[in-house]
This record gives sequence, structure tokens and C-alpha cells, in this order.
Amino acid sequence: MCHPDIENIAADCGSNTLPAKNCIEILLGGRLKELDAQAKMFYITGGWLENWRKIFIEQLKWDSIDARQNLGILRPHSAV
Repeated sequence: MCHPDIENIAADCGSNTLPAKNCIEILLGGRLKELDAQAKMFYITGGWLENWRKIFIEQLKWDSIDARQNLGILRPHSAV
């Protein structure tokens, strides 16, 4: 689900997709449920980290209030 056309992209390359929701689930496998049971987690990859402005500000149109509501960021200066 990282890309809306991931199944078509994989098929064009002669590949299949894995039965997972996202790359985090693929990387963590069975540990994902264990970690999620311990606390509410928000997982990000290097790609998300590099592109957070594009994703959250440009595409989702988030402001600092949206960031606090969705991610639980407490300090306004550390939000988007």
C-alpha cells in the first residue's frame, strides 16, 4: 500500500507483492504485533523521514494543529 499502483508495477517487472500492508510490516514481521501491544507506535522509514515535508505539508496540507492531533506532538515548535 506504499504506492497506489504497486501491484501493477510489480506485475510489469515480473514480480509479486507480499501479503503485507506496508514495508514496515514486511521488515518487522511477527514483531510488529508485539511492539504495537507495548505502546502506540508510529513507524517511519528513511524515505518518509526524507520526504516528511512533501508528504505532510504539501500533500496532506497539515499544519501544526493537524500534526498534534494526528501524531500527539505536544510541543508546537516541534510540529510541522
